[in-house]
Amino acid sequence: MTTRTRTLFALLLLAVLVTGAALLLGPTRPQAQEDQGVLAGFISRTLSSPGSTVAIGAVEGPLSSDAMIRNVTIADRDGVYLRIDTIRLVWRRVALLSRRLEIQNLEIGRVELLRRPVADPSAAPPPSDGPLLPELPVKVEIGKFAIGEFILGEPVLGVAARFTAAGTASLGRAAEGLNADVQVRRTDAPGLSAIKLGFVPSSQQLDLSVQHDEPAGGILARLANLPGLPPVKLDLAGTGRLDDWRGRIAFDAGPDINARGDAILSRDAQIRRLGLRLDARIENLLPPGVSTVFAGATKLEGRIVFGDDGGYAIEAFRLASDIAELTAAGYLTARNELNVTARGRALPNAGGATARGSARIERLIFDMSAMGALDAPRVEGKLNLAGLDGPGAKIGSMSALIAAEPEAAGSKRYRVDADGAVEGLVLADAGVSEAIGPRASVKLRAVVTEEAITDVSEFTLASPNLRLAFTGRSGAKLLEGQVQADILRLSALSRLAGRPLSGQGYVAATLSGDPSQGLTRAVLNGRATELALGHPVADRVIGRQASLAGTIIRRRAVMTFEGVTLSGRHVTAGLDGTMGDGRIAMRAALALPDLSQVDGQLAGAGRADATLSGDLIDPDMVLRLAAPNARALNRPIRDLALSIDAKTIASRPALTLTGRGDIDGKPLTADAVARSEGAGWVLDRLALRLGSVTAEGQGRTGPGKLARGRMTIAAGDLDDLSPLVLTRLSGSLRATLVADATGGRQSIAVQGDGQRLVFGAASLNILRADLRGDDLYGRPRLQGEATVDRLVAGGETVERIELKATGSGEATDLTLAARARGFLLASNGRLIPGSPNRLDLASFTATRQGARIALARPATLTFEGAEIRTERLTLALQGGEVEVTGTLGAQLDATVQARRVPLAAIDILAPGTGLAGTLDARATLRGPAAAPRGPFKATVRGFAAPATRNAGVPALDITARGEARGERASLDATINGGRTIALTVAGSVPMTATGALDLAVRGTLDAALANAQLAGSGQRVTGRLAVDGALRGTATRPDIQGAATLSGGSFSDPLNGIAFTAIEGRVTGRGTDIVVERLTARAKNGGTVALTGRVSADPLRNFPADLKVTARNAELVSSDVMQMTASLDLAVTGPLATTPRLSGRIDVATIEVRVPDRLPSNAEPLRDARHVGAPAQTRARLAQLARQRAAAATRGRAPFNATLDVVLDAPGRVFVRGRGIDAELGGELRLAGTTRDMRANGAFEMRRGRLSLLTQRLDFTRGRVTFGGGDLVPDLDFVAETRATDITASIGITGRATQPEFTLTSTPTLPQDEVLSRLLFQRAAAGLSPFQAVQLAQAVAILSGSGGADAFEATRRALGVDNLDVTTGASGPTVGVSRAINERVRVGVRTGAKPENSAIGVDIDLTRRIRIQTEIGADGRAAAGIGAEVEW
Repeated sequence: MTTRTRTLFALLLLAVLVTGAALLLGPTRPQAQEDQGVLAGFISRTLSSPGSTVAIGAVEGPLSSDAMIRNVTIADRDGVYLRIDTIRLVWRRVALLSRRLEIQNLEIGRVELLRRPVADPSAAPPPSDGPLLPELPVKVEIGKFAIGEFILGEPVLGVAARFTAAGTASLGRAAEGLNADVQVRRTDAPGLSAIKLGFVPSSQQLDLSVQHDEPAGGILARLANLPGLPPVKLDLAGTGRLDDWRGRIAFDAGPDINARGDAILSRDAQIRRLGLRLDARIENLLPPGVSTVFAGATKLEGRIVFGDDGGYAIEAFRLASDIAELTAAGYLTARNELNVTARGRALPNAGGATARGSARIERLIFDMSAMGALDAPRVEGKLNLAGLDGPGAKIGSMSALIAAEPEAAGSKRYRVDADGAVEGLVLADAGVSEAIGPRASVKLRAVVTEEAITDVSEFTLASPNLRLAFTGRSGAKLLEGQVQADILRLSALSRLAGRPLSGQGYVAATLSGDPSQGLTRAVLNGRATELALGHPVADRVIGRQASLAGTIIRRRAVMTFEGVTLSGRHVTAGLDGTMGDGRIAMRAALALPDLSQVDGQLAGAGRADATLSGDLIDPDMVLRLAAPNARALNRPIRDLALSIDAKTIASRPALTLTGRGDIDGKPLTADAVARSEGAGWVLDRLALRLGSVTAEGQGRTGPGKLARGRMTIAAGDLDDLSPLVLTRLSGSLRATLVADATGGRQSIAVQGDGQRLVFGAASLNILRADLRGDDLYGRPRLQGEATVDRLVAGGETVERIELKATGSGEATDLTLAARARGFLLASNGRLIPGSPNRLDLASFTATRQGARIALARPATLTFEGAEIRTERLTLALQGGEVEVTGTLGAQLDATVQARRVPLAAIDILAPGTGLAGTLDARATLRGPAAAPRGPFKATVRGFAAPATRNAGVPALDITARGEARGERASLDATINGGRTIALTVAGSVPMTATGALDLAVRGTLDAALANAQLAGSGQRVTGRLAVDGALRGTATRPDIQGAATLSGGSFSDPLNGIAFTAIEGRVTGRGTDIVVERLTARAKNGGTVALTGRVSADPLRNFPADLKVTARNAELVSSDVMQMTASLDLAVTGPLATTPRLSGRIDVATIEVRVPDRLPSNAEPLRDARHVGAPAQTRARLAQLARQRAAAATRGRAPFNATLDVVLDAPGRVFVRGRGIDAELGGELRLAGTTRDMRANGAFEMRRGRLSLLTQRLDFTRGRVTFGGGDLVPDLDFVAETRATDITASIGITGRATQPEFTLTSTPTLPQDEVLSRLLFQRAAAGLSPFQAVQLAQAVAILSGSGGADAFEATRRALGVDNLDVTTGASGPTVGVSRAINERVRVGVRTGAKPENSAIGVDIDLTRRIRIQTEIGADGRAAAGIGAEVEW
């Protein structure tokens, strides 16, 4: 029963009680006064209950015919909620003889329902099996009743409302029943309700008619909580016996919510069945995630069964649209046993998915059940959603489970568990989507107690970037707990903030309060760490850590802040006060102990205090700034105090500013008083004095932009102001500005004289001005001169600017001349006042270094309000022309044409652009300048710019045509560049900076375009790239679609010996992601390399990537110095534009380092040496280095610096050969650092090795290979030792493999030639024969790198074996070769002059240091053994 219905029944019962009392008390007239008091008490006691008290002020008049009741109130435990001022009852007592209570007139004056009454917990529920109507001893007839004014308080429905009501009613015996006809009209807004009701209990006949009509924001919309509070119309009518009753309903709530249908109530044996059939539109009533699938026409069909025993059942209930349905079934027995289930699901209509418009969902299933005793059922719900793609959000999958059940059988405590998860979440608002992240989860564990208190043991709502948690208790009168919000990655909020952020933090609150009293108290604490706010001042002042503390209290509509403090490294901010109930009293304070953190030119401490008080919407404000002891530009500031007092800042602001202090030993006084007046402002006073600087003024602005007043400034040295503006000023200035609007004509006079003026980086030597303008908004006339001498600004120097205006009664002659660095400008014209005003431009020229822009012929500009109209304003530009015809301004109606305009002419105005090409264009634009409309076309032939030239892009021919259409423009363009570029672009582009692109791009690009950028390093690419895609979205939120396919590609890097062929690939755009579906290449040895992954086209996040690079048995390097075959598994992650991460592993199959037989002819000269008389080879190398440096300088540094974490694993087969060296190594390297500063941790350690020098062979005792440079040339460290005659000889090999250094030492110490002589010939150098001396010289040449080719090494490479060995002995010469089958197995063959010297052997490495060796000889023998290596 609604609050208004209960009120009407109370009034009817009150009337009956008055009438009954009249029968008892009416005959004793002498006691009327006393009887009326007794009656008031009797009625009060009768209507009152334990939870409700009825009070009656007075009962007046004759109770037998015309009684008046005054001041009726009804109260609950929170006080009075209903007031009635008067009730008048006119009735006929004689009608009682006919067993009728005939009330001729029931008039109620004013009824006020202030709020909803508090429920009475002790009140017993009405019996379910009682009669539908009360059984009275007499028939009650109300001929007429009326409520003069019914006032609904705002707390009842959230809005105040006023009504009147009138009608008739009767209630008789079972054969007569109830008849009522009531009309209710809203008086403070449109709205009307009419209700007709007739019910006869004996025949069970029910006649019902309800009509309701209200505008938007009405009462029924609020009662039903309809979204947007639309206008509502309701028409409900039905007639018939309750065993066969038929009704119809028509309901409309705005254009998007409606229902039409029938209801049938029938009897079948012991049950009644209510059948419903409705056609409706209800999507706006449903949550956003569900409304999509129930959009459009919806059908509701079902049957509800009412048993005579008091039970209920739902039969075949179904709510369905063309893409979804909701079904329900179940029952409630007379013993209050409940069993109800419901299921909702999406109906596929698009290849297994459900689609409507731009929305699509692959799966949506919702199941709910409620079972058990009615007062303690178990309730469970499940949601399963997948593949939602709608205009507001995209969801990969979502699941949820909620369960509620009693803790134990018969328990009144309910346990509630809920879990949910969302994956693949993308919201339409990119900032919010990035802040939340791609997934989220929710978890709830709570118990609802007998006192309806929810005890939450765990509640978390979490995403990768954010987390919200709560634990505590909540009820109607209780709130206590802990809530905490964590920002796990502040960088995720960068897009929302519009600037890069980083760090993490939390805000926690201890909650307490009483919701029934509107009381909530939150004690705050918070902290942020590793903080960066993307603004240099904020980052310096706040620092890397910040903390928050304080208390916030809410008392109904009033918020109180107590000690709310935000603290950073160099700042403390506080907030205290109250706001609410239309008032505000807030205080804020900001303390900066070190002003140098705000600006490096400041020092000392500062403070700011502010207050807001008065009306919440239109408050007063006071701001105080103080710096008692500070420095600015290293000058002392003492007792600086600035204050601003502002009254009624929202409606009619009135400002007072004062400033006092001592600036560099000079007193500062500043005063200003201003106020708004009508449509303008009044400056009552402005006075500033600081040292030699004074400024004074007053004035006003009014309607029509007219201004009156005077402003003067005199400065002997503007440097006195430097500490205040934190900019170096200097020079003297005297200036006066006078504005007058006599007769409604605006006049302004300016006089100024400045000498040696400096404003930071800008300066001018002389400024003189004496100008006056009269009737500027009507028939303008100018008179005077202005001269600027040597103006320096923006890196440009303007030697002189001269403006001269000579006015007369008919016109003003204007002359403008300017001279800058190589730039001359001259113009003459005449301003002719009239209607409209007109400027006849006689000449205009601008020249620079022989290039010239000039007015081709005299032109006329007509000024019509804020618009300018011209007829053929033509500028000549180096053989071309630009012509403008039409109207320019806020509204456009103009045609712009460019004919044969050389783009190089732009250098006249902006030197250094370096553009080339010729432009022909035409555009006709009409409508608002911010959103013009009209066609355009343009052709550029031979376009080139420095950037395109450096990139090797040929001169381009570009054609474009389209049409401006307000905020967007269509575009159809082609771009051709010889045989390397052929593109077409079609679609539309925005005419505003924030608009979205919608372009389709098709065509081909030659990969050789990149060769110009690679030329400095000798690298080269080939291939063809076919593009077929679309670019939509904005610059910060692009939507890339389509694909780019590379075919016939190759890459070569001769310097590093890298070569790939058969490069094929396909890259696709998928919204904000660029996906590398495949990119494959073939190495020289037939191995493969592949790249897959994706890059996000998000500039705010620096293009984050997730790429995988793989290679299988690919020859990655093949140069004269090094050859490497390996397999790769690498990952590139993180922001590509800044610091991506390159990680993974390289598994080496073989590496061969070739030490050149002689120093290479292209060995790089010393970079910092000055070469005098350099030979041709050195000069050529120096020239190549210069070209590489120039190319590198043009390209700039690499756009990113990748962090490295790569493991290079080579268990064996790392060979070093050349100049007699033959060694095998193995090991593991870890590449760390960055691509600009790579560090290789670890080395390749020798497994075996020897050094062959002429006829001698030495075994290496130590060997290491490391990579310490920025290229692929390794560093060597080898040592070989042997006993030679009377010494122990040692040969050390160190340095880069391209230029190794051989060092010979001995014990005892001998010169290197003696060591070599003993090593080769076992004798001193003095005892060598001439032939041996020649061999010694040859050995020295081999070691120094000046000898010839190593024939032995050339033979090994020609044979394709890993090892070639020639030895001699007593049995004759022996030749041996071996080759590795894989990284652990090696096969060798040895042949000699005798059978016993020939054999086949197999070596198997069990571990790094343990090896099995087998051999079968030609003479039939066989051998096997196990060997071990130990290093020391």
